[in-house]
Amino acid sequence: MFKKLSPEKVLAFLNNESSLKDDIKIMNSLPKQSYPIAGVEQLKSVKTK
Repeated sequence: MFKKLSPEKVLAFLNNESSLKDDIKIMNSLPKQSYPIAGVEQLKSVKTK
């Protein structure tokens, strides 16, 4: 999933230390079908709280 990115960039992203530019680059490297699924799961968790 992160083959195109350096480990440093991925770790910075996971630690919330990356720049907006790096965040966008990482999001663009992920499979697009995962965004709607994650969004629905996030909405489900908000409704149950």
